[in-house]
Amino acid sequence: MTLSGGKTPELDALKKVRLAGRLGGRKLFSHQEQDIRESIQAGRRTAKQCGRLFGAHPSTVARLLQRGLAAVTQPVAEAHPGTTQSFGL
Repeated sequence: MTLSGGKTPELDALKKVRLAGRLGGRKLFSHQEQDIRESIQAGRRTAKQCGRLFGAHPSTVARLLQRGLAAVTQPVAEAHPGTTQSFGL
């Protein structure tokens, strides 16, 4: 589909996104991010399958998983700053 100027709506949308400071196309919605995390953690899908299903690059899925892991581990580190656990080994 082209408009009178020969530009496609997709190119116009990408131009607006780049002007807003983002490099890629669309972002995943929060419910999609949650579904990706849950599917991978439960073993229902691989990261590659989730990427294909939601149209996300594999590195996007990897960053999403890293952010989820950081959100889980960071509060523990903040609760006990400067301490390390000793397991008596």
